[in-house]
Amino acid sequence: MKCIKCSGSTVAGTTDHEFNVGIGRQFVVTMPASVCEGCGDAYVNFDVLGEAEHQVARRLAESGEPTGASFRFMRKTLGIPAATLAAELGIAVEAILEWEKNDLAVDPATWLLLAGMAREPNGEDGEIRRLLRAHARWRSGEMPPDPGPIRFELKRA
Repeated sequence: MKCIKCSGSTVAGTTDHEFNVGIGRQFVVTMPASVCEGCGDAYVNFDVLGEAEHQVARRLAESGEPTGASFRFMRKTLGIPAATLAAELGIAVEAILEWEKNDLAVDPATWLLLAGMAREPNGEDGEIRRLLRAHARWRSGEMPPDPGPIRFELKRA
């Protein structure tokens, strides 16, 4: 790969990328990159950058700090539009926007729900999001009528 700045050759290396998450929170992630031998510019693969964002979101979730900035970073990293999350939660989108601007304290239960999604290996497509979508369907009346008894076999290990 050639450097787009100086047309120099690039070699495998690393670079530090800073993620600034709201009120004084900063994460510095060292990640693999192609580094120009001429000017030193670094190029990071999009997938690597995405994985770094997910790791930052997981660490924010683990911090237990329910700030608007952490809520927004986790939601955006998971790729969930505010309007979609609001609809799934059954709340007004304005509530989410007020939380994210720190105009209103983030609802602790909602923050924990989002933090749980950020910690799941599949993130947006994980088990918590699947349950949230099912609950939204039930709340909106989209669930099918009573299917009758639910049958299953319990097996002991």
